Amino acid sequence: MKQPFRLFQQQIDFEFAARGWLYWSPLSIGGRLIEEKGELAREVNHCYGDKKKRTDEAVGSIELEIGDVAYTLFCLANSMNYVICASGVRTSGYGNDRNDPMSLLNRLDGHAGKLNHSLDEEHTRATICSRISITMKVLRELAESMGVNFEDAISKSITKSFSRDKERFPAGV
Repeated sequence: MKQPFRLFQQQIDFEFAARGWLYWSPLSIGGRLIEEKGELAREVNHCYGDKKKRTDEAVGSIELEIGDVAYTLFCLANSMNYVICASGVRTSGYGNDRNDPMSLLNRLDGHAGKLNHSLDEEHTRATICSRISITMKVLRELAESMGVNFEDAISKSITKSFSRDKERFPAGV
């Protein structure tokens, strides 16, 4: 069963408040989104693309990388007091022939790039929030195309982030 995004957002917001953490600025979170998206792209390309891992490279997890991108999008939305609702959001309507993991990865890259551009250019809050929802919807489509349980990926990323990120976030005043 799909868990509403707002529940994940509330969980993250509660954990931040309990620890006295502040969200990074939207532009800094956008930088983290680029980093996490690159890590996801690397894993997807190793499994579905032409670039295979070297024998000396560590095994990665597409599930955790998907969760990390989602966690970053939740933090961005929370920093802007925006509740993500991707159910009614339309993405570029491609047929089933364009819903393979590599095509979806390219769509995710395009939408995340537009989102980061909007942050950099200080577009309106409505534009930025719409792009957060679209990017999240494409991320869910990517997870589903690879048989990854999206909600489980998010939960695992949240647990991982709160157990290791003690030094990454400034405490509130």
